Amino acid sequence: MLDKEKEPTPVGCFNDDIDQRELVEFVGNDLTPEECIQKGKDRSMTYVGLQNGNECWADISLGDHGWANNGKCHMPCSHDHS
Repeated sequence: MLDKEKEPTPVGCFNDDIDQRELVEFVGNDLTPEECIQKGKDRSMTYVGLQNGNECWADISLGDHGWANNGKCHMPCSHDHS
């Protein structure tokens, strides 16, 4: 969860549907997690997430798809070399 004045708070991993995204605004490709967060803040979004290790998505609320199995939440980010 994003707040312009605070550090982001992780809220978990969520299911998604290509026809009805959990986070609906595409922000960009090949961003680090920090860049994705900043771009979300710049757009006054509440939530951001990386999908497939390289797609940054954002929204002001979460959709209806629910929590994903934690085993799906460990894909490395393509531009995060830490």
